[in-house]
Amino acid sequence: NSSDDIPPVIDHDCWSNESFCADRKLWYALGKLKAEKAAWRVAEERGLKLATICPGLIIGPEFCQRNPTSTIAYLKGAQEMYRHGLLATVDVTRLAEAEVSVFEAMNKTAFGRYICFNQVIGNEDEVEKLAEMAGIQINMVSENTASNSATRFKLSNTKLSTLMTRTLRCNNVC
Repeated sequence: NSSDDIPPVIDHDCWSNESFCADRKLWYALGKLKAEKAAWRVAEERGLKLATICPGLIIGPEFCQRNPTSTIAYLKGAQEMYRHGLLATVDVTRLAEAEVSVFEAMNKTAFGRYICFNQVIGNEDEVEKLAEMAGIQINMVSENTASNSATRFKLSNTKLSTLMTRTLRCNNVC
């Protein structure tokens, strides 16, 4: 899986590569990927409307310490995600708001995949804060190498942001 095969903007239309996850032993990511694909297959077969939210690393007050298994599993591929500009986090409150917004909009137009994140970790200061919050060593996220030659991508959550803006505006005005 070379970076030439990946579009410059990663959004709701992009899927992880199963072989990539398996080759790197990213079992958590592979399991989530296969489960989501199975849900989409069933929804399509039965004519169901489905919405899935693909969150970044979920953070919040003590969230990482209370959920160490999923946090550590997510961060297993963190060095590569960080190097490519794809290591994203989402506050648990923002994720809950996103879930409610998508659910409420499903009786209108909401369906499909939604990427959900607040922040893309972009520098060593942010890496340090993330490591401290997650209770992990910095080198689990950053290799501390000066090499920034890796292709960097843009992570986009425009579809979800647009939906949430409409939903919140309507809830406050309607």
